[in-house]
Amino acid sequence: MASRRVFPCLIVLAMLLGLPAVGQARKVVYGSDLTAPADIVESHGADSAFWNVSLENGGTTAAPLGGQVVSVRVKGIVLPDPTGFRKPTTMIHFQTLRPLPDGEMAVWLSSGAFYTPLGGDSQQVTEYHPINMCVHRGDFLDFNDIGGNEWWWGNYSGMPFQTFSRVPNSAVNFYTKNAGTNIGSHWRPMMTKQGEELLMQMTLATGPDATWICPGGYAQHVHRGIYFRRSAQLSGNQAKVRVTCPWPTYGKCHGTITGKTKVNGRQVAFGKAHFSALHGWSTNVYVPLPPAAVKAAGRRGLRALFTAVSHDDPRHDSRDRWPRLTPVQTRANSATVSVSP
Repeated sequence: MASRRVFPCLIVLAMLLGLPAVGQARKVVYGSDLTAPADIVESHGADSAFWNVSLENGGTTAAPLGGQVVSVRVKGIVLPDPTGFRKPTTMIHFQTLRPLPDGEMAVWLSSGAFYTPLGGDSQQVTEYHPINMCVHRGDFLDFNDIGGNEWWWGNYSGMPFQTFSRVPNSAVNFYTKNAGTNIGSHWRPMMTKQGEELLMQMTLATGPDATWICPGGYAQHVHRGIYFRRSAQLSGNQAKVRVTCPWPTYGKCHGTITGKTKVNGRQVAFGKAHFSALHGWSTNVYVPLPPAAVKAAGRRGLRALFTAVSHDDPRHDSRDRWPRLTPVQTRANSATVSVSP
């Protein structure tokens, strides 16, 4: 074969039903179900981190799979100063917390800045969309506020976040320290607040829905099959078909090509040819033709439908960061190609 390089061009219960077929989008919702009322206020002068460790509804608190948290929903508000004198910056972040063997938590990642609504409906739910918020299985996502001692009022020591609820069988872990919750910091929870729930819910994307940066994600490397050149040459009793393996494909495109056409009103099937092409490369595939198709193509050419069934090869591509998690993807695609002498 001749080759050349081309220019690089739902709920957790559902998990019990088993893994989906390769390439199928999969998202998992976990955390609080947000049904409890936002009726508890947490206010601390220094940076503070909160994360659920148990939920009354039996919900999952830690990431059930590796992947990308694509949305976070939080119920509640920051209570405004009734005098209107203090106007806080209600900044929050979401952070990936990794449990360590010694019981400490390590801050692995932090989102960009988001803002909790100041006042308004205390039961409103706000949805946030962090960028590249990766988690490994067993990681926690925390609600990290900036404290806000300079914006205290009444009996509050910092900004009053009313984003928690009294729920008998739920529990929240808590840690606070001025500039002490940054990426790379390690610390133990200061307290477990029994009967309290952080009203925060996460949507976790996996596989083709998650960026390749996150565990098991491959959204930028979904195998979409091969590309056919729309013209082919007759070579003896074979059609020389040119195909390209797209650059985003992991490893190589391995597969087979078959075809069919009509000759004098009758459908004839072609033989099967195997191929292998590195991502970003093109190759010629010689597909056997039956005598009737050879004769027709030699006289005036013919149009035929070629079908390729191919799979990628992530195990042999250094771009795959998660070799134990990324599946082999299979795709079938077809194209009408003109076969000429």
